[in-house]
Amino acid sequence: MKKITLLFTIFIMFAPCLTAQSAKLFWNSNTEPNMESYNMFRSTDSGNTYFQINHEPIIHTGAGTETFTDFNVEVGSTYFYYCKAVNDLGNISEKSNVVFITITEPPVPEIPAAPAGLSVTVE
Repeated sequence: MKKITLLFTIFIMFAPCLTAQSAKLFWNSNTEPNMESYNMFRSTDSGNTYFQINHEPIIHTGAGTETFTDFNVEVGSTYFYYCKAVNDLGNISEKSNVVFITITEPPVPEIPAAPAGLSVTVE
């Protein structure tokens, strides 16, 4: 059995409306020719209480970098993630390294200066 190693990078993504956030995870594509998919697991503590959070398999693209976005996050919470690879025979890898992130408030958008020189006349 070949050991599969997954490496993670995680970023906080801010939605355009600045009221919702997500955590986007990145990892290196596995190179086995029979790779099929990945499963993502999350916990709110660093212990053993992890749950699979993807409802459908994360399809292996083989593009060099795979991604998954967790839209179910809350400001002020810390989340721990790991991933497992699945091949076309249904064999599942060991878990990847664990990464974590604390979701913070989105940045306040820069407010433009108020218009100046407003006037009115009767016509």
